[in-house]
Amino acid sequence: MRMTVEYEVEVPAAWGKEQIEFHRNASSWCANNAISELEEYFDDEARECMCGSSEFDYLGGDTPPYLHE
Repeated sequence: MRMTVEYEVEVPAAWGKEQIEFHRNASSWCANNAISELEEYFDDEARECMCGSSEFDYLGGDTPPYLHE
């Protein structure tokens, strides 16, 4: 699965797209930090649910299905 989530974060005003993406993808920032960001962002009463900000994509699998109906 791939989950894409859109949410707002605060970054220095001088940072552009490249610096923001570098910070999140190639620096020492750990993606695990996003979990606490998401909890805090969606804990707001105006945004209690992630459904309107999330999308899931099935990427296929390398193993055969294991459920038979």
